[in-house]
Amino acid sequence: MGDSALAIEILGDPEVCLRMLSDDPRAGTVQHHNGIVDFRYRGGPEEASELLARLVSAGVRVVSFARRKDNLEELFLKVGARELS
Repeated sequence: MGDSALAIEILGDPEVCLRMLSDDPRAGTVQHHNGIVDFRYRGGPEEASELLARLVSAGVRVVSFARRKDNLEELFLKVGARELS
């Protein structure tokens, strides 16, 4: 996975999920809208799997957990950042 955009669809109160993601050093800025939590995640499949397990263990009702396709703006920023480094 590396650095990818993740989308988690949840049921119920998002507070536990949002707090856990804000405490996770691999998670970037988190956005929540209509039961979907979007954020950048710097971790591989193992770390993403562990994140999902922690969320479920904490009582978060996860409907879906998936990588989200980058939009053109995100791709442009990613390419530009690589060229500057």
